[in-house]
Amino acid sequence: MCFSVTASFTAAAALGTIGTISLLASWHKPRLTLLAVTPFIFALQQTVEGFSWLALTNPNNAVLTFLQSVHVLPTQLLVERLAFMFLLCAFFWSIWIPSALLVAEKQPLRRKALMLLLAVGATISLILGYQMLYYGTATTTLIGHSISYDLLTDVPLWEIGVYCIAVIVPSFISSLRFSALFGVLILASCIASYLLWYATFTSVWCFFAALLSGLVVVVISKN
Repeated sequence: MCFSVTASFTAAAALGTIGTISLLASWHKPRLTLLAVTPFIFALQQTVEGFSWLALTNPNNAVLTFLQSVHVLPTQLLVERLAFMFLLCAFFWSIWIPSALLVAEKQPLRRKALMLLLAVGATISLILGYQMLYYGTATTTLIGHSISYDLLTDVPLWEIGVYCIAVIVPSFISSLRFSALFGVLILASCIASYLLWYATFTSVWCFFAALLSGLVVVVISKN
């Protein structure tokens, strides 16, 4: 499997289209609006990674140069700031996923469980965000055909575990049809990414999760 600037930007464009379809499908289903927005956030994250690919492999690229000249992208520490933006999106998922499913949920007991997971997700997101800010930024390197994002400190395994719980478990708690299927696929992609692409786990799992977010259209249409 190969990941590249083309893969990231293509995924971003596809997710933007899927997000538009999701929003239209949720037009008369306001409780599903947050869920419908999900592909757009993944599209943003993949766009950031696309620029990271350009900054790492071709820093003098005409597109990067132009965007820097009009102040859309920073001219100083470009790679580091793009890494910061990517990880910020990644940390945000432990808040967004339980929030979107909580808003969509009608059953009281399931809502309470999702509230608990939202609290857990918000806490771990703040911890990871604090670590990134405290140590400055992240290192970004190419390993094979993937990007490695690493905080300038060791992230304990328990933090990764808690983050994964906050992102994955809500899909199994939600009463939405096909939500559990999404949870199974996200869990499978997490395990595969950790076992097969450990050094670039964050980038690879986010890429798989972005593609899987296309299932949001199915979830919305079937509920």
